[in-house]
Amino acid sequence: CASTASNDKAEYEQALKSAQASVQRAEEVKNNWTPIVNLMKEAEELAKKGDYAAATEKLKKADFLAKRAREQHDSQPNPGPWRW
Repeated sequence: CASTASNDKAEYEQALKSAQASVQRAEEVKNNWTPIVNLMKEAEELAKKGDYAAATEKLKKADFLAKRAREQHDSQPNPGPWRW
């Protein structure tokens, strides 16, 4: 259905903006985790193929992780080396 496709694309574009903003905040403090980068790339590839629903899910996960990465930095700005 064309309506569903346009809704999926609109939701994808909204999720993309949110994820990009969260990733930028994580990058500002140099705490952008590798899984975030991978999810963003996977979402881009899925969107190129027209699978906006799956791409949106990847972006939502990336957004969540980027927010957690920023929170981690804010709560532990200088954690130092691991000591076992």
